[in-house]
Amino acid sequence: MRNVQAVRHEREVVRKAIKMLSEAVEAERAELQRQAIAARLDEWRALVREIAVTVLTLHRVGGLSLIQPKKPAPDAGIGPE
Repeated sequence: MRNVQAVRHEREVVRKAIKMLSEAVEAERAELQRQAIAARLDEWRALVREIAVTVLTLHRVGGLSLIQPKKPAPDAGIGPE
């Protein structure tokens, strides 16, 4: 009976160790992912700014109407009368 209790105890200790190791590995993986994202944030910010400036420039010169679609005035003479 004592051997059975020892085996159960060892099994429980191993399960706890496996759980702790799994949590440590997951935490390390999450930290590495966070560092990779943080390393690219400046690049992403610059790209977002560049895209925003491009969209606003195109909109300003009339080459893009995604921000506020332009509607022709009723008396603009466009279309059939």
